[in-house]
Amino acid sequence: MDTHTPTANTILARWRTAKGRGKSADTLDTILEDTTWLIHQAASHHTTSPDDLTIDQLDARTLATIFHALPADPTWTRRYLSARTWLSWAHQRGHHPDPNPPLRRVQPPDSLRNSAVLLLIDEYITSLDKADKTKQAYREDLTNIADTVATNLGTTLVEITLDQLNIRILEAGFATWRTSGGRTTNDGERSKNSRARAHAAWSSFYQWLIARDLATSNPLDAIDKPKISARDPKRLEATTDDDVIDAILTAAATPDEQARPGNRWPERDLAAVSLLLFCGLRRNELCSLNNNSIIRGHQELPRLSVIGKGDKPRTVPLTDDVVAILDDYLTSRQHHHPDTQPADNGPLVVDRHNQRLTVSQLGYLIKRIVSRSGVKKPERSLVHAFRHTYAYRLLSDGVPVNQVKDLLGHESLTTTQRYVQASGDELYDAQRLHSGLPALGRARATLQHTRTE
Repeated sequence: MDTHTPTANTILARWRTAKGRGKSADTLDTILEDTTWLIHQAASHHTTSPDDLTIDQLDARTLATIFHALPADPTWTRRYLSARTWLSWAHQRGHHPDPNPPLRRVQPPDSLRNSAVLLLIDEYITSLDKADKTKQAYREDLTNIADTVATNLGTTLVEITLDQLNIRILEAGFATWRTSGGRTTNDGERSKNSRARAHAAWSSFYQWLIARDLATSNPLDAIDKPKISARDPKRLEATTDDDVIDAILTAAATPDEQARPGNRWPERDLAAVSLLLFCGLRRNELCSLNNNSIIRGHQELPRLSVIGKGDKPRTVPLTDDVVAILDDYLTSRQHHHPDTQPADNGPLVVDRHNQRLTVSQLGYLIKRIVSRSGVKKPERSLVHAFRHTYAYRLLSDGVPVNQVKDLLGHESLTTTQRYVQASGDELYDAQRLHSGLPALGRARATLQHTRTE
């Protein structure tokens, strides 16, 4: 046996430690039973013992041989799903040496593919045109509730089939899931946002099933969805927006005396703040910028190439002042890291070790800058408040809402219009600008004149 290659049992134990807590007891026991069976089958195929079978011996050819010898029945589906649950995790974590998914040569028969809930969930997730994080969240909501439903039915996640689901069963599953596991609020229930997202995931899943003629109706239509009130965007607050921007920029341009000497980098800090306040970037968008994200040419206006939510690209114009601040930062970066030649696809905003600035590092940096500026911190996401301030300022300056939508990278105009909401005084001032008010005054004068006759 190659002592440098971990055994299959070792990787199975790692999976149980990492993922076992997220499964019901029955589902976990079933997966462990099926994967143990698979290890024994593979050991027999390679004429070795189960304890000595290495993970690389569970290769595509061996797995195909084992599964092709089984009859196509519910037991086949259960063992296949158990194996894929474990081996997909091992492959994603780099524990399996095969560069491709180990089970790629094993395809479930159509009769099974259109009945096993877990198989259908996988196919649905693959079909989604959404960001990876969104797809992962949908997968978790679907599988967690499916696992709860399976437990209520006395079966397991890898055995439950589509024909076992109906309104009553799903409603009971949602009710159980609502108060079990995960992060709960003070009343012992999952948050409204979590419940609403799970409801949306299952509703979308059933719409997909209906489109494929695998379901005739959507049971989620009969299950109450938590009502989420739209939260008003929170911008940075001070006496005026000018005070906010000036205070933040001044703090960013001033070295932080409380920071370690190696972390005092005002050029970098000012560049990051400028990208947030004058380009409206999300925190992930800023941290994912590369050196070649800045686009400029002899006859082109400088602009920033941004990859937004759902990997959707957009272009944000760069003003001369922002370009000058970015150039100052790039010059200072050469002084901070003189032995490194930045690559075009290398990170634009870096930390003191010349590594890409992470989202958490950016959050800490902005928190320090806002604290030193004296600006009131918003109750929610601090970094995102910069984006709200950017949008609010553009709209206040008369920029059309559809142009602000494009600059922010919003898919829906409705999302951008939330920023139009203003205070009572601001709305009153807006009403006073109505061009028809003089005519109203003249009409009132006419009315008064009529009364005196």
